[in-house]
This record gives sequence, structure tokens and C-alpha cells, in this order.
Amino acid sequence: MLNCARETTSPAPGPLPLPGIRESDVCFDLLIRHVEDHAIILLDADGLIRSWNAGAERMHGHPAAEALGRHSSGLLPPSDDACPQTMRQLAQAMRDGRYAGEVWHVRRDGSRFLADILLIPLRADDGALRGYAKITRDLSHRKRMEDRFRQLVQESPNAMIMINGAGAIILFNRLAEAMFGYQRDEWPGMRIEQLIPERFRGRHGQLRQGFLRQLEAALQEKTTLLNEVHHRVKNNLQVIISLLSMQSQYVREDSARGVLQDSQTRVRSMALIHQLLYERHDFSRVDLGEYLQRFNQLLLSSYGQLAGGLSVELDAPAGLVCIELQRATPCGLLINELLTNALKHAYPNGRGTIWMRLARQNERRALLIVADRGVGLPAAAPATPHASLGLQLMPMLAEQMGAQLNILDNQPGVRVEVSFPAFGAGENP
Repeated sequence: MLNCARETTSPAPGPLPLPGIRESDVCFDLLIRHVEDHAIILLDADGLIRSWNAGAERMHGHPAAEALGRHSSGLLPPSDDACPQTMRQLAQAMRDGRYAGEVWHVRRDGSRFLADILLIPLRADDGALRGYAKITRDLSHRKRMEDRFRQLVQESPNAMIMINGAGAIILFNRLAEAMFGYQRDEWPGMRIEQLIPERFRGRHGQLRQGFLRQLEAALQEKTTLLNEVHHRVKNNLQVIISLLSMQSQYVREDSARGVLQDSQTRVRSMALIHQLLYERHDFSRVDLGEYLQRFNQLLLSSYGQLAGGLSVELDAPAGLVCIELQRATPCGLLINELLTNALKHAYPNGRGTIWMRLARQNERRALLIVADRGVGLPAAAPATPHASLGLQLMPMLAEQMGAQLNILDNQPGVRVEVSFPAFGAGENP
């Protein structure tokens, strides 16, 4: 039996190499370094931790210097079975090509969380086992939501029964138990037809399947309608952008032309929201990483010569942070104001760099940072009537999206931090 307490020392917090595994591959390196919502850990053949990404540090609370060289059984709650359990999982992964399951893990502060894990064996070119990749996803939020839902069902003033697609009962609240006379240990796996008078049981399965088909058809119709709505809204906004562009060609004053151009970019920021919803067919949320990447290109092309000597360094991976639909429009407008203000005012000489970063603060909140090293804020305070429209809009847009806005005059430059709820986090702890 392997001694799970055995550890190796690491002189530096960098990954410890696995012999025969090419970690220098660019895609793999990007995955390890920049995916923060999953813990991605490399283990050697004995289960010792050899690589520890930012997601693992955020999820478990251990910095890389503490984690590297430890046995992976230390990520499980302390018990006599932690080591054997870990080794059984590794053995199954080696035998079957993978291991997947839900396993309780422990954080550095001692708190426990349910995790969805995937173990994949890593082999050298000659087929020899060199280690394992362990990918972990924290299920704490999902479990809390499931517990709240079950509590809500149990406390309901009506009898409630939930069934799956095959008609088997998966949830039976207390009033339903009292109404039908079943004990809690009797209903799991029971078919709903057992609660129906015998003379109706024969047709009930067909009626249930027909009802499900009606629901699926209605859902498909609603999805098609929503897709068409977002497509038409996007097209109508594009017409407005075109009209503003045409109107600007007949305006001689630079100030008036600038106002029309600013209006175009604001409308474009909203149009892109609907474009992404239409393309992804997911009408509940918007991927902010993808939005920032595409809007950044649109904005730089819109301002043309003005942005010619400026560059934007963007760190916003797709899939990292999503935002609810109701917050998406004010979020898009706020992003527009942050970038356009930096493009127009940060560097009067027309040359400089703007930094923009999107990151997760924790399970519930995300952070957007836009910064420059330009001339700083104007002499008038942002709240005064003399401030630009963009500076006046920012607090209102932040309030609409439930965000905390912090504008820092770094001298030189300006740094704006926007902390906001990520998709599915809700407002309450």
C-alpha cells in the first residue's frame, strides 16, 4: 500500500515536471494558467500533486507552494479512508480510461464542499503511465440551490410530487405523504401510476408522454420566438446605427459629429448583446469574455484614426464570467463608457495602452478592471454637472447592474474597478 503521507519538497511554486509528458504545449499551458473556475491538477503515478492552477488555489485555498508535492488524498476530508478512496479512484481511472464522480473535498480553512471530479490517466508515447489529470468543479452553489428547493417543496401548503420522464417519483413532500398514506422510505422509485385509480392506469402513461411532447413543442416555439425577437431587435439597432452614421456625414461641427459617434457606439454596445443571444441561443445569460473580445474590436474600428496609436491589452477569457440578461444591457453600456472615455481622454497625444481584465473574485462575484497610465481624471469631480456624460452615466449603469463602482485617479492614469454578481449567484448569501 502506498504511504499517502509521503511528500516531496519543491524549491519553487512552479509546476513539477512529469517525465514523458509535454507540458510546453501552448493550448495546455493556457488551460492550466487561465481557467479559474475549475481546479486543474496534475498528479504523478503515485497520486502526488505536480501541477496546481489558479482555479485549484481559489477552490481549495492552498497556494501552489503548499500544494505541490503533497498527496492528493489530502484534498479530501481527513479520515482513515481518504487515502484508500483516492487510490481506488486512480486505479479505476487507469483501468477504465477515466473516473468521474461527486466527492467531498476540504478547503484550507477546514470547510467541506461537494465536488464533481474527472480523473484522466496521462501516458507517454510508449504507453507507460506517467500520471493523471484531475479536473474539479465546485458543486456547492448547486447543492445549496437544491437544498433550498427541497426545503421550499417540503414547506409548501400543498401536496407536491415530482416525477422524472419515465414516471418514477423522485420527490414527495410531507403533505403528499399524509394525503396518500405512504412513509418516506416507501415512495422512492415508485411509479406515479400507483397513485392513480386502477381503471385509469392503462392510459396514464400515454397521456403523460403526450403532455411532455406538448411541453417540448411549446418550449421549442418559445425558443424560436425569442430567437426571432433578438434577431429583429439587433437588426433594428443596426438600422439606427446606420442612420446615425449617415447623419454624421451632413454635420460640419466636430463636437456634433462626436456626439453622433458616441451615440453610435452606445447603440452598438446594446446591439452586440442581442447578436450574442441570437448566435448562442441561450437567452438567460451573456458570456462577458466573448462580449469584451468582440466589442473591443468593434470599438477600435469605429474610432478609426483616433484609436490608431492606442492599444488595448485585453485579459478576458471566454467562458469565465457570464451575466444575467437583465444586467447585460447596462453592463454593455458601462463597458462602452469605460473604454470610450479611456480612448478619447487618457492620452491626448494619441499614443498609449489601455488595460482591461475580467476575473472571478469568488463564487458569487466577478471583477472588471479598466486602467490606463494617461493624464488622469479631469479637475471637476465625477459627480459635478461639468463632468462628461460618460462619467455621469457610469454610477447609474453600475447601480442598474447591481455593481460596486470604484474610480481611482492613480496619477498617472485612471483605474476603474467594477465588482458585480456573476450569473446564477443571486443577491443573497
